[in-house]
Amino acid sequence: MRALLWERQLGFFLLLWVAAGVQSRLEASAQTATSEIVGTVSDATGGVLPGVKLTVTHQASGQARQLSTDSNGNYVVPSLPVEEYTIKAELSSFKTQFRQGIVLQVGRQAQIDLVMEVGDVNETVTIESTPPLLQTANAEVSEVIENARVTELPLNGRQFVDLTLLSDNVFVAPRGTRGSALAQTGPAVLIAGQRPGHNMYFLDGVSVTDQYFNHLVASPPIDAIEEFNIQKSIYPAEFGGKASATISAVTKSGGNSFHGDVYEFVRNDIFDARNFFDPTQKPPYRQNQFGCDIRGRTAKGSNILLLELRRTSCA
Repeated sequence: MRALLWERQLGFFLLLWVAAGVQSRLEASAQTATSEIVGTVSDATGGVLPGVKLTVTHQASGQARQLSTDSNGNYVVPSLPVEEYTIKAELSSFKTQFRQGIVLQVGRQAQIDLVMEVGDVNETVTIESTPPLLQTANAEVSEVIENARVTELPLNGRQFVDLTLLSDNVFVAPRGTRGSALAQTGPAVLIAGQRPGHNMYFLDGVSVTDQYFNHLVASPPIDAIEEFNIQKSIYPAEFGGKASATISAVTKSGGNSFHGDVYEFVRNDIFDARNFFDPTQKPPYRQNQFGCDIRGRTAKGSNILLLELRRTSCA
């Protein structure tokens, strides 16, 4: 008997960000779906520089936000969607500085301090940022499962929550337990010894936690996920709500140009060796998971589109 399972992400996971695409996410998303940049601008002697004009640009979409440093040379750029950014710093009698390669991660704060050189404003200095080896903004215990691991690691079942097992102190809930029986989108996970029903799940800043059974109820296609953050303990109160961890996922944004993927994941008994306890013939097994996704901007300066369609067939 052949079983076919269609999973259409047309409507539920047809994601349209209105009002200039990324800009709406800049303004409306909760902190669980975004990141922020903070820092201080100073000169070569260490003196702070107030009134520096800063332009923070999202590389994929070209969306930009402008602000100035305060009287102490400090600045804060909150509610930024994850991905890569460039900062341009301008001040009279100082060279214009470009800080490139700033990669933001969901739910985290990036400390970017700028040191400007005396010179003509028409002269430019370009500096490439490197990610810090240690997160020092706060004391929370967390780990970001970045896009490379989300998209490149083989994943049976194609559920992003399974990738939480890449982090330490995360385990699959034992079979036969309440947490395992009530899981609706793949196996439930327990983190740091807490019950699976004590986790909180967010997708693009919106809670996707079933408030009755306390489990994940909406799991987007793995190819639609940009990255997700597992906050295990000592995280800020804004992420609270349950006794265990907070898992915050963000979907990919579109960008100015159309691009996408076509994929198929195959499991077939022709690739399997015969088990010692099998009869003369291997038991038949065929599973095909295939689909496509398209990302881009629907109109110049208008909406950003993410369309995902996938199908699973088993026999």
